[in-house]
Amino acid sequence: MDNQKFRLRLRPFRIVAHPPGEADGGNQVTPRKPTRKAKSRALVARKTDVVATGKTQVVVAKSVLQKFADEITRDYGLIMRATYIVYGQKLQKIKDAVGYGHFGELFIGHAHAVARPVPFDQRKAQMLMDISRNKVLSNPKNLSHLPLRWTVAHRLLKVLDPVLEQAFAAGKIHPGMHLHEVQYIRGVPLKPEPDPEAVDRQQEELIKDTIRSLWNRFKGKRGFLADFVRGLEAEEQRAVEETKRAEASSS
Repeated sequence: MDNQKFRLRLRPFRIVAHPPGEADGGNQVTPRKPTRKAKSRALVARKTDVVATGKTQVVVAKSVLQKFADEITRDYGLIMRATYIVYGQKLQKIKDAVGYGHFGELFIGHAHAVARPVPFDQRKAQMLMDISRNKVLSNPKNLSHLPLRWTVAHRLLKVLDPVLEQAFAAGKIHPGMHLHEVQYIRGVPLKPEPDPEAVDRQQEELIKDTIRSLWNRFKGKRGFLADFVRGLEAEEQRAVEETKRAEASSS
């Protein structure tokens, strides 16, 4: 390049050409190059408020994370009004916004949590996001029929989508739904109510087996075992009599 036509001024990361006559004394100026430490500080400063969009973890300011945590805490009441689908979708958007590796810092229990963390752990947040991603549960026509308890809705995720659609159509999924009804929808038969007489027989057999085992194991203590059982009977009888006297005096 002809030095009589152009003079070069060097800048960090770029070269700027200036025509002759610029007020630089006609001399070529080479500014001092930044040190490695200065470059590192500048890089961190640029990345501090950058929000990640991929899997690469970058530095995010705690103030930014705190704003997200406050927003999640403010809308926590949505869970109590059976709008946990909307809440789960909000959580998913915030997770995508803060980027990889920082979502857990918004919640209580994290080693590097913000100053005012969300009052529940990351596992609960993940469960709510799983509910909101289900196509059947998040279908607008089914929102009014969702269970009031989000834990019941999360258990419904174990049901196949075609079965869920049939359950909604048949009215088996409703706001007052309980966990045991999910087993019925899944096709798992419910446990029958135990027969009181059968329970009594099982308890009696257990007592007999226990006493018989002690009787045969401690042959030298059979007298003590018999006296102990008679003592228990006497204590029970005294307790019954005291109860009767207390009832009589109160009346």
